[in-house]
Amino acid sequence: MPKLVDHAELSLYWSLHHLFSHPWHYHVLSSGVQDGHIKLNPDIILHLLASSTWATNLRILDHNIKQTGLEDIRRPSISINDTLHNQRVELLQMLWHVKMTLDWLPPSVRTELDSVKANLPGSKYIGYPDLILHDVLEQAIVLQKLLMDCSTILMSSISVTEAGSIQEQAP
Repeated sequence: MPKLVDHAELSLYWSLHHLFSHPWHYHVLSSGVQDGHIKLNPDIILHLLASSTWATNLRILDHNIKQTGLEDIRRPSISINDTLHNQRVELLQMLWHVKMTLDWLPPSVRTELDSVKANLPGSKYIGYPDLILHDVLEQAIVLQKLLMDCSTILMSSISVTEAGSIQEQAP
């Protein structure tokens, strides 16, 4: 089970909070309750929770990387380089874990969610965990490129700043 990037520990509360922030999750989970008992396979709930948490983690990392790479970089420093490096590590770890989650995702999850969707009133949206995780991977790869570009820009900015400082000190 993934932890949220902005929480130091695994927090089931926050993971569930993000899961239920999407109305379609509620519709899927409530459709699986009959006579007070959950009839959904626990794997479905686990994979919905995992894919929701990975999507939330991507949004958090996207915000943090863009903040560092597009705003903080205006004041270049080595500490910003450390921050970009830490974000790169988080992003690479996330990519690896999302790929592992996809590898372990049984086809029965999609089949059971198709069955749930067929029984929902109206044409309700369902975010299939495999599609969500593939989308997370695609967006994370784009974010990884932005992160690498920001690192290059930061190093160039630091070089320009140092050159200007040396020039000012020259007699």
